[in-house]
Amino acid sequence: MSNVDFARAYSLNMEIREDRFDPTMLQLARHVSTEGNCARRYVGAVIVRNGEVISTGANGVAPEFSNCIEAGCPRCVSGGSLGIGYDLCICIHAEQKAVTNAARDGISVEGGTMYVNLRPCLNCLVVAHNAGIKRLFYEEGWSYPPDIEKVYQGLSSAFEVFGQRSECVPGAPPPRV
Repeated sequence: MSNVDFARAYSLNMEIREDRFDPTMLQLARHVSTEGNCARRYVGAVIVRNGEVISTGANGVAPEFSNCIEAGCPRCVSGGSLGIGYDLCICIHAEQKAVTNAARDGISVEGGTMYVNLRPCLNCLVVAHNAGIKRLFYEEGWSYPPDIEKVYQGLSSAFEVFGQRSECVPGAPPPRV
């Protein structure tokens, strides 16, 4: 069963409200993350539109490799720090994978909501925004050095809703980070 099939079965008969945080979708993102093969961290992303899970993605390299170390990822082999060195990484990020999986299947993510178990990097934020994602929720936070963080915050304000799970009040839209 594919992650999207699993997600659809998981969310069957559930009301998915895209205008507020849905803890079930974040739980699903954590489940999807277990499909990743990055040796450093498991990250999963779920995209919901019109109350339906339309795509999922987990981070890692092509499935013919057991993990990114075996595939020779320079960043993962050297133990790069969170938030830097992505230009050396050969892993696809979960957010990118969810967007590209939808594109491959001919599904638009325009107007969708993305759930990720880790705050997206700047490049993934750009991809999500340009793909038309309107709302983005994440679980685990981290931040860039102040000069880059300022750019990140500027881009995150372009989303209708952007927030960390701990900031989300049940039944209400979260504040902007």
